[in-house]
Amino acid sequence: MELSIKVKDDLVQTFGAIYIQAYLQKQIQLLELQILAEKLSTSIQEETDTNWEAEFEQARQEAWEEYKVKFIPWQLA
Repeated sequence: MELSIKVKDDLVQTFGAIYIQAYLQKQIQLLELQILAEKLSTSIQEETDTNWEAEFEQARQEAWEEYKVKFIPWQLA
């Protein structure tokens, strides 16, 4: 599908039509990846009883504690 949009002349003069086109294509690719990631996340969540948000939070907390012990020894944990 082809889509045309209106872009202000000063924006085209500042960045150029090719740059704006490439930028918009990258943004669309990013949206496609975000949609796929959301579908994958939903699919994984539905197929297992694992609460991945809680798992990630626990892993983040454990990594933070390990970091504090290794790299901030003067701080009381």
